[in-house]
Amino acid sequence: MTREIKGREMSVRALINNFFYAQIILRNIKICLIKSIFLTSFSIIGCASEISNPVVLEVLVRLEPKRVSLDQAYVSLYDKCLPIYADKLTSYNLKKISLVFEGVIRKAGLIQTLPLISSPQILYTHQFMTINQSVKLPAPGKILYPIGLGGCWEPGYNLEMIEQFYIWFYEADDEIKYFLKPWTHWRLKGTTPPSPHSIYNNLEGVDSIPHQPLSLVAAIRGGRCNLRLNKGNSDEDHTCSVYYSSDIQPHGLTHAWISFKEKSSIPSP
Repeated sequence: MTREIKGREMSVRALINNFFYAQIILRNIKICLIKSIFLTSFSIIGCASEISNPVVLEVLVRLEPKRVSLDQAYVSLYDKCLPIYADKLTSYNLKKISLVFEGVIRKAGLIQTLPLISSPQILYTHQFMTINQSVKLPAPGKILYPIGLGGCWEPGYNLEMIEQFYIWFYEADDEIKYFLKPWTHWRLKGTTPPSPHSIYNNLEGVDSIPHQPLSLVAAIRGGRCNLRLNKGNSDEDHTCSVYYSSDIQPHGLTHAWISFKEKSSIPSP
């Protein structure tokens, strides 16, 4: 009899303990839910405010290269004649690289596929000096004047590598030798890179090369890439925002995000 009473007392105590424990758990869950709803609401309001006035936005682009053919130019020494853009120099045959918009933008950290502009569309094209005819090495012991070889890029390469490269050809032990230097070599020294070679560099259709930064990243960060974004739905409130590029970051092997900052708003024609 005594054992039964004690057993019942223990059961009652266990039920009471479980009841209070459950109340504590429910109270904690309630507090967490309130905090979650409160913080989420503020996050949504902040994002909505940024989207309605996107001072900064990011655009996803595809890197689309155009290369010179492997047999475009040769280098000769005595009876030897070798293609320039072959073997170890294959990756340096970049004539130009275009940044193609494919319809995806990011504002306030949110991915959107709004029709910012028609896609696909080229937002920017960066050009490089390449060699357009065969090179004949000078007399032994002399080094040829530096020639703009081309840009360098392969899928997965660092974007900083997409810049103008120069090549020096020379003869050593009856063999064709060369050495390379990128545009950053002169930039870091604070000096001007070599001008286009009057004979060997192909400048057809690329008149802007002597005036543009010789690095893709430098051009983008310098605001060389621009776009216009129409805002407003009514005819009375229809403005056009002008954005200029401020940064570029890789995305996968063949894509990148370009950051744009709003420069001004003007009435749309």
